[in-house]
Amino acid sequence: MNVAVAPSPGLPRDAHGMGLMGSTGLREAACETLRWDHRASADEWWSGPATGVAFGGQMVQSQTPQIRHAIKRHFDVFSSEFADSDGVLTLPHAALLARALR
Repeated sequence: MNVAVAPSPGLPRDAHGMGLMGSTGLREAACETLRWDHRASADEWWSGPATGVAFGGQMVQSQTPQIRHAIKRHFDVFSSEFADSDGVLTLPHAALLARALR
């Protein structure tokens, strides 16, 4: 069973917070943190916001050209911190995988 958990100010965003599923009557509730590195060029990573993909992309595209340019400039500075000598970004990711039985 997949359970979507909406954001809540009182729910920690970690494996402990997801462990609260047990208090809902679900059995064998468990959660683990998955971690991985996503590798992409800066151009690939920027392509979503640059083309209006998802909420962030819509926000970028709704700005004036001057603001979009400033956003891109900040993106370039930020993304350079993740670049290796070949210019490929290594972006650390984490997700919670929670499961339980009814």
